[in-house]
Amino acid sequence: TNLDVIAFYGTFLMQFLVLLPLYLFFKHTISRNNYRWAALWIFYLGNWIGQIYVSPQAMAFFLLILLITMLIKAIMVKEGNIAVAERVKAIIVIASLVITHILTSIAGFLTIAALWITKKSKLISILIVAAVFIITWTMYGASTQLEYQLPIFLDRAFRLDTLFASYFTGSNTTASPSHASINILRISFSALFCIIGFTGV
Repeated sequence: TNLDVIAFYGTFLMQFLVLLPLYLFFKHTISRNNYRWAALWIFYLGNWIGQIYVSPQAMAFFLLILLITMLIKAIMVKEGNIAVAERVKAIIVIASLVITHILTSIAGFLTIAALWITKKSKLISILIVAAVFIITWTMYGASTQLEYQLPIFLDRAFRLDTLFASYFTGSNTTASPSHASINILRISFSALFCIIGFTGV
């Protein structure tokens, strides 16, 4: 069926969909072409979460990368003076991002805030619009989900014992030794890329 085809090829196609804005981002932030491709390799090697498939969070991740790329391009090319047309495009992407995946839209909001706080660009209007979109959608569009999920999230958010247990053994209470080994390897792999990111290697 068509759904089987989408499920089978969707993950592969989503990787290419993310690749396009990601390369443009590196094009405007890294001067040497071989360094850009090295950065892409590092991104895909470090992206072990497995969330880029046909799903709302994958599309939201694509929109987040697209938003960051659009803003960085405007900042680098026009030295922070973002044209009205580019602001409108950014607002459209933000609106799509909020509707698609609320948590990823918060990451987009924080990204815009970081660019504004560091005075990289004049993004206060876009920042305000993003905040209004997120608050409005949280109050109305996602109210049913939050009513059910928020108490569960708050109950587990500060339970470090549960957090570490789920990382090492998975969501189930029991796990095989191989499953635990894979999770430890994932944590070590993440720590390695955090070190690479902080040191700027």
